[in-house]
Amino acid sequence: MEQKSLSKKDLDIIKVLDTNARLSYSNIAKKVNTSKEVINYRMRILSEKKIIKKYYTLVNWFSLGFMSYRIFFKYHYSDPTRKYELLKYLQNHANWIIETSGRWDLVVLIYVKSLSEVKDFLLKFTYEFGDCLNYSYKFAPIIKYTLLSNTEIYDSIEKESLVIEDSSNKCVDDLDVRILRYIATDARLKVTLIAKQLNVPVSLVIRRIKRLEDDNIIVGYTTKLNFIALGFSEYTVMLHLKKIRNSDLDRLNYYVSIQKEVICITDSFGLSDFEFIVRVKQCKDFLVLMSKIYSNFSKIIVNHDILLTTKLVKTNYCPF
Repeated sequence: MEQKSLSKKDLDIIKVLDTNARLSYSNIAKKVNTSKEVINYRMRILSEKKIIKKYYTLVNWFSLGFMSYRIFFKYHYSDPTRKYELLKYLQNHANWIIETSGRWDLVVLIYVKSLSEVKDFLLKFTYEFGDCLNYSYKFAPIIKYTLLSNTEIYDSIEKESLVIEDSSNKCVDDLDVRILRYIATDARLKVTLIAKQLNVPVSLVIRRIKRLEDDNIIVGYTTKLNFIALGFSEYTVMLHLKKIRNSDLDRLNYYVSIQKEVICITDSFGLSDFEFIVRVKQCKDFLVLMSKIYSNFSKIIVNHDILLTTKLVKTNYCPF
């Protein structure tokens, strides 16, 4: 794929969208010191060039009574037709679909309210596509998910975070659910369009979105970038630790979170003790980062697994 370059103005726009993709053109223009017409034009070009792929709303699935489980699969063989059918099936039955290279070939995330739903998903999926899969799959729940600023792309020392973590259930009604469905995969969708589709007043939609934000059901709005087109590679690092205390994890979490190459930290268990995602342009940058982490935490790190992201097939932070 041809590597695309970005102007400083484009990088400034991406930086703003990274932390709040729902800002109006006027507010973005104020932050990057230009006109809203320029912002409108540049964002349209970034989308047409597939640099910006989508605008996401981060929904705290815990607040809605859901748990999230990732399931890791290894392909048994890669017949193109069956693989296409498998991914098409998952588009309708899973919330995240990621193809990787390494110990696992496919990572699937589903939102459930009980473990029996995980079992039901696995039974149906492996019945339909058992011929495509190695049966030694593993699954791991997400306890806390921290999405960090894409500072590796716009080279900023400022690093912000959006956090999805366990919290008390919040009450939502059918209108809330329908609004969340609309903006989950299009965070910039205008309230006028939402109101028209739902046949309700615009003021009501505005109030409901504000309440969902105040209740931390909507955690934030961010941008899905085509990191491959920008010349970056994405690695998931799964650390295996020994003799760890909460203070060790806190120190490791802080150290990893301030590295500009790290864009996500996942608190999970089952497959690893600590997990994070790194984006780098060169392999040597990844090796340097890992060397720094091992050097600072040699007493607790045993070893690690690495997954290279080859394709982000689907991402949806809304469980409905």
